[in-house]
Amino acid sequence: MPSFTQASRSDLELLRVLQHDFYAAESLQLNAAVLAAAEKLLDDDALGSICLISDDTGNAGYFVLTYGFSLERGGRFALLDELYIIPAARNRGLGKAAVAHAVERARDAGCHSLHLEVDQKNEAGQRLYRAAGFIQLNRYYLVLSLTSPTPVPHQK
Repeated sequence: MPSFTQASRSDLELLRVLQHDFYAAESLQLNAAVLAAAEKLLDDDALGSICLISDDTGNAGYFVLTYGFSLERGGRFALLDELYIIPAARNRGLGKAAVAHAVERARDAGCHSLHLEVDQKNEAGQRLYRAAGFIQLNRYYLVLSLTSPTPVPHQK
């Protein structure tokens, strides 16, 4: 049975290892800004939380839940910003349990909806999220960086 623990500064070394693996697997850039943002999240519960996932074999992954506000969505919403299960712990229901736990945490935080993004090529992730009840909206997800040049789209 999986357990979920809110990460703290004392978990930073483990979190860095997990983030490194996740970002490499997703062809994302793990840079100083990402690392600083994770530390800020650990220090400010109003922004959201990082949750460590473990099972009877030990550390199994993590997820990141952050908060935003949308008139269209009726107020506060949560963003499941990152979800990573280590390869050795996959196909044991941990992803499904983590999504259910994120939904519960978002409800407890007074959120009206839970959002996420998943790579178009990540078919396993899409199946997981659709099975949990997520739907694809007929919208484009667009980004404008306000602090650095436009990021290069990642490709697998």
